[in-house]
Order: sequence, then structure tokens, then C-alpha cells
Amino acid sequence: MVSVYLFPLIVAFIAIGGFDVGATQIGCRAPDERCLPIRHCPPVYNRALKDEHKHNITFGKELFRRICQPKIPMETKTHICCPKPHIECRLNEKPGACLLREQCPTLKSTPERQLMRSIEQNLCYVHDAKNYFCCTDDLCASIKSLCDHPPLTNHRTSAFPTCASSNGAAGFLVPELICSDQARSPKQTADRVCCVPPKIDHLISHPNAAKLAQTTCGTIGSINKIENGTFAQRGEFPWMVKLVYKRKEVCSGTLIHPRFVLTARHCINTKLTKVQLGIHDLRKKDGVQEIKIVKTSLHNIYDVGLLELAKPAMLDEDLVQPICLPVYASLRMYLPRTVTISGWGMMKNHKLPSVLMKADTSVSMNEQTCNNDHMICVGGLKHLNHCPGDSGGPYQALSTFGELSGGRYVQYGIISDGPAYCSSPDRPSRGVLVGYVIDWILDHMQL
Repeated sequence: MVSVYLFPLIVAFIAIGGFDVGATQIGCRAPDERCLPIRHCPPVYNRALKDEHKHNITFGKELFRRICQPKIPMETKTHICCPKPHIECRLNEKPGACLLREQCPTLKSTPERQLMRSIEQNLCYVHDAKNYFCCTDDLCASIKSLCDHPPLTNHRTSAFPTCASSNGAAGFLVPELICSDQARSPKQTADRVCCVPPKIDHLISHPNAAKLAQTTCGTIGSINKIENGTFAQRGEFPWMVKLVYKRKEVCSGTLIHPRFVLTARHCINTKLTKVQLGIHDLRKKDGVQEIKIVKTSLHNIYDVGLLELAKPAMLDEDLVQPICLPVYASLRMYLPRTVTISGWGMMKNHKLPSVLMKADTSVSMNEQTCNNDHMICVGGLKHLNHCPGDSGGPYQALSTFGELSGGRYVQYGIISDGPAYCSSPDRPSRGVLVGYVIDWILDHMQL
């Protein structure tokens, strides 16, 4: 389609309508909107192309209110404020997403100064003094939220203590079990080794690792994410599973494959009958899938359990998706310093919420309070903690996942137990490291 620019058209409309052109806003007031050329906002652009603003006064006023001036001069064409979920672009007739250069696999190798030589062709908008370019990577373009994250670390910082291997390479002091053979150095403590992240990442050796890695995982829905909010948005954690019992019990789990749910062992008993997926507000059942459980697997040592569903979950880009597991060597030996917890557990007022809750909290691998190799410990004094009812849910973080573009949410731990009072904790909350039990999990998944 030939691009049509609407600046003369809109100016004419404004003049006829008697609006004050001088009132055009600089930038956008709403935090989730961007000031950009109108062609990058299809819901508005397509209506304006049909001259709807000429005969629909409501749309005309809305269009006028959206007009903006970029804080940094770009094109001379009409700019409007557009919500991020609606932003699209096209480059050489291919659909794309507007991203930072380092977020786009197809643009990473192109210097930014070269992209800026063709501003009208490549540049979508400027925000916080950063340039966002049209990225035509297939995955980024089809699932716009997939790549639109801050640049990710490459797992060179970790909650595990740093160390130096026998040849002087920098690594992390980790439980021997989670260090791949290729990166292992001699033991530095009774059960821990200095583990050096691989220069070229690879899957762990389990035969099911590759099968699981091929499943789309860890992507969030198309949401207007509210940073630092207490309540999760619908679709923000589409892998969250509500366990359903014959009596009043509260536990969570995570969808790790269309047919399997990961949870805590103590959440599994004879009263557990089914799971609910795609659920956010417990008072609303629209879009919720209820699936019976046909098989349970319990770890004989650690607080880990696996549920096999009677039928595969129907995956939905916005509401039901699996979370990724640390099936890559770099992820298995890595532990983020901050994780997100989510669940329907008790709140500070000792009441159960109806809406999925979330919190970001720090990982605390203190040897005195977190003295078992299989443990992940988070929160504690002056930090956010999980509460009764959150058991079985995830300790999760956005991470680089293999060679995929953008980032994926990876589950690093399973919530197990915590202090008696989550609002005034006397110790950190504890869970089971997924990387420590990943072989057991994969052993019990028939893929």
C-alpha cells in the first residue's frame, strides 16, 4: 500500500473545526503512549485514510487531541500519541515492531548511525532520548510484547557468590549438581564448585530438554503492564495455574508444557481434583479452562510435584502460555538477584485476594538461613515475601533464553515455605531450585 501522509488533511480539518493549532502537546502525557508519525498507529491511521474525521465529529476531536510534536524533531509529517500495544510499522513491505536496536535480532549487527541515515524509513519514534527502529524479525513482529523489554543481562551477574576457576576464569560458586561438566572446576567447598558460564550456550544433556525448549514459553500477553503494581494484570503471568480442591485449600502451580503443571509436593493430596488455567480474577470465569488431573508425581526428597493433565491446555497468546524452565546450561547455573513472585495467597490483612497478586523481591542466598543446596531463599526482613496460599507458585525472572530474540520469563524456583507472618517476617521465604531438580522434572514428562 502506498503511504499517504495526512498533515495537510488534518490541518484543513482543524482549520474548519475552529481548533487552536497552537495547543498541540509536546510529547505524550500518558506513560504508555508514544508520539510518532500517524502511519505507525494503524487504528487511527486507517480511519483517517477513509476521511472519517470529516464526517465523524467525535473521531475528529479524538484525532485532534492526539496530535503531538516529538520532543526530538523527526519527520515533518503529522504525529499523534498512540498506545504502545497499537504501534506497528512496515519496512520494505514487511510488518514490524518498533524496538531498540539491541532488542531486534535483525538489527543488532547494524550500527545505529547507519540506521539514522534513513530516518523516515527506519525510525519509528524517540523516547527517553532513545531511538526505536522498525524491526521486521518474524517473532518480534508477530508477538509484539516478546521483544519489547529492557536489554537483558547475559547471566554474568548472579545471586550465587563469585569465584575464580582453576584456570583463573570468573564463575559462580554453585551446588555441584547444577554445574555442567564442561564448566566444572575442582570443588571449593564440601558440595560446591566454581562453575564458569559457557562461552557458547547449550542445552543440558537430558533428552527431553531439547523437546521442551522447542515449545513457545515465557511470553506475556498483550497488556498495558503496570510497573511496581501489587495486582497482576490479566495476561501478565499466563502460566499461573490455580489448583482446585474438594475442600478449601489454596495452592498454585505453573504450566510448563500444555500437558504438565509444576507445583510443590505438599500441595498434592487426595482432595486435589483439577486445575484452572487462564484465570486472573477468581470471581470471573470467562476464558478459564478447567482440566482434570490424570497423574501426579511426587519427589521423594524435595518439595516438588508434577501434575499431568487429562488433556492438553488450549494455548492462548494472551491468557494461557507455559513458562520456560532452565534447560540451558547458563540458566541452570544462574540465579537472578531479583525475582517476581505471583499467586492468590493471603494478603497482609489475612484475607485471600480475588485477583492474582505479584511482588518483586530480592534473592538472599545467606549460608546461615539458606544452607541446603536445593534451596532458593528470597525476601526476609525489610523485603517482600510470599504468604500462605502462594505455595507451588514460581520464583520467576525475565532472562535470555537460548538464541531466541528478546527475553522469556524463566522459573528459577518453586515456592515451598515461608515465615509464619509474611507481613513481619523473621527469616527469608524458601523454595526449591528448579535447576537442582530439572532432571527429575524432565524424567517424569512424557514428551
